Amino acid sequence: MPTYDRKCMILMDQKLKDVTRRLYNPNKRPGIPGKKHWIKIDRTKKVYGQYEVTACYPQRFGDMNEADAHREGFDSLWEYKKYFFSINGFVEDDELVWVMEFKILWTNKEGIIL
Repeated sequence: MPTYDRKCMILMDQKLKDVTRRLYNPNKRPGIPGKKHWIKIDRTKKVYGQYEVTACYPQRFGDMNEADAHREGFDSLWEYKKYFFSINGFVEDDELVWVMEFKILWTNKEGIIL
């Protein structure tokens, strides 16, 4: 499992992460409130948990604050942005990102086959 996937899984398993951000595409909303999703990594058959989307909306990347970074599971906004850029490349503060809030229904950090 890639390092960033492992980090996210640990944060979700410890209930330290309840929001995620994705690059903005107006034609592809990453989540619909009320919909349940499996937590899968690297398109394998293993399932690491399940979450339910509670909200999904666009936000300017530069509007993030320290509290948002903590909900992402990071100690600081700087730490989160460094992580985000390592996955997605640099994003300007004026660019939109999708913000998807969720609640964890269950996790299994070892993964199971359903």
